[in-house]
Amino acid sequence: MIKKNRKFLSNNHGFTLPEIIAAFGIFSIIVAAQTTVWLGAKRALTRVESVGQQDVMRNRFIQDVHAQVNGYQINFLSTVDAEADLENDKLSMAWNTNDVFAKEDCPECFGRSGYIVQPFALPTDQETYRGMYRMVLKVYHKELFPNGVYQEFLFTSK
Repeated sequence: MIKKNRKFLSNNHGFTLPEIIAAFGIFSIIVAAQTTVWLGAKRALTRVESVGQQDVMRNRFIQDVHAQVNGYQINFLSTVDAEADLENDKLSMAWNTNDVFAKEDCPECFGRSGYIVQPFALPTDQETYRGMYRMVLKVYHKELFPNGVYQEFLFTSK
């Protein structure tokens, strides 16, 4: 019986130190790759949520302006340069994935937006068309849209 136990104790069927180190290295590489993929997926999800929020905010805002255009400030100078008036530091609304705020209420928000509503006029002709409005909306986000996205809409008042 004692011989059997000695034989069991002297058995060399285990892992050597180099084998353990190699297994740990392979495991570390797999964990690092999975962490990188997970972080990339999380960044992509944040981007999709922000872009989706920007689309929802923009559509809601356009519907509000269209429904009650007289309740919004209208610039009656048809020669206004939208890009100059809608510079990033002049945008009056702040937004994040939760809501839209006044710029002063959310200084840490990465998103900004602003708009100009004015009577519509053809570029060749300074005559405006009664009841037709041009709205230029700029949406800016420090990470997603660093240069800003301009969108122009034409609509009639109800």
